Amino acid sequence: MISTVDSGTIVVKGEGKEMVFLVSEGTSIKTDYGQNVSFSELKNGRPVTVEYIKKGDDNHANSVTVSILQAGTTNAVEGNQAGPGQLKNPGAIQKSIWGRQKAHKLHKK
Repeated sequence: MISTVDSGTIVVKGEGKEMVFLVSEGTSIKTDYGQNVSFSELKNGRPVTVEYIKKGDDNHANSVTVSILQAGTTNAVEGNQAGPGQLKNPGAIQKSIWGRQKAHKLHKK
């Protein structure tokens, strides 16, 4: 999951660790549906896959694939408010969304 998007870098948290990736103009940034997106469209809390190379102490992203949800659905982190002072479980929400997306992809083939 993207935990921070900053000028030219993204911080990804997963499997109990955080990694910082440098993102340059030449980095391919696409959705999981193959659509090109800009760096400015990356948002905290979105599932992401990063292919990178290590140069010295830096991780340089070659490609970034981000999960952009279909119209009518909300991101688990962006839309986790159930009401004033109440939070839904974002992990359970995201698993449900992934399940719907996977089912949708399987039926389209």
